[in-house]
Amino acid sequence: MSPGARAIVDSVGAQGETKRLLEVRVPDLIDYQDEAYAKRYADVVKRVVAAEQKAVPGKSGLAEAAARYLYKLMAYKDEFEVARLHTDPAFLAKLDAQFKHGYTVKYNLAPPTISKRDPVTGELQKRQFGPWMLTAFKMLAKFKGLRGGALDIFSKTEERRHERQLIEDYIKQLDEIAAKLNAANHAVAVAAGERARRDPRLRPREGAEHQGGEGARGTSCCSAFRSPQTGRGRSPDTQPRKRHERPQRPRHRGSQGRHDRDLRQDHHRSGHRPVRGRLGRQQRRCTSTRSSPRPRRSRDASRTAC
Repeated sequence: MSPGARAIVDSVGAQGETKRLLEVRVPDLIDYQDEAYAKRYADVVKRVVAAEQKAVPGKSGLAEAAARYLYKLMAYKDEFEVARLHTDPAFLAKLDAQFKHGYTVKYNLAPPTISKRDPVTGELQKRQFGPWMLTAFKMLAKFKGLRGGALDIFSKTEERRHERQLIEDYIKQLDEIAAKLNAANHAVAVAAGERARRDPRLRPREGAEHQGGEGARGTSCCSAFRSPQTGRGRSPDTQPRKRHERPQRPRHRGSQGRHDRDLRQDHHRSGHRPVRGRLGRQQRRCTSTRSSPRPRRSRDASRTAC
């Protein structure tokens, strides 16, 4: 670990698992962009650590969640990061060791600025690029400091704006949780902080504007923390309903259901159709499918004919 990374980690004042997470992620964020970017990450975690130690001394669940999932959002994989990973000396050394007799690398990429979208899924379609792409990657990796700035030509796409907005939203949510944290709501706060792990609305994704990315910004991962809690830290809308609140099952079951089915089949075979509507448990009024019903003769008329 470099002296700059060590100073950033020590400034947080974390212990145990939280400190171990910082020792791994702070150097990675320095390689990802620079020390200022890593220090911003550490400052957010520092605020969470201080609030948690004040509210529930000895516990670190919320700080660990912040250290894990804020890093995931801040280390989103854009064009600069793809170029850095492909030109990493350790990665190239592994290729040389694995293919000692020479090799050719082809890259399947989908740059948002020049790629077309699949008409069905809306996702970017990948294209194949030859070995010359490694030279382009080496040049692009040198400009990673432009990420998110005015000269970043890739930051204008919807995917990149969405990824940067997710970072800002999560930091605001962590600050909100830290400001209201106490011993009673600590478990709910940890669950809200960890929600970025499983909530797709808080994970950077490709094609955000085609998958409702704009609408997802307004949804907070700590909505359960804001709402009143009942039971074991669950919100009222997630509590199981009582027995009398469960939806009633349909009443036509068992023998009555079989009777209705047989009755419909008999009408179908005889050319009659049942009138819609319930007239009784075992009665159905039927009408003929003929265009004009046969006229009835009265009893007196039949006697006269005889």
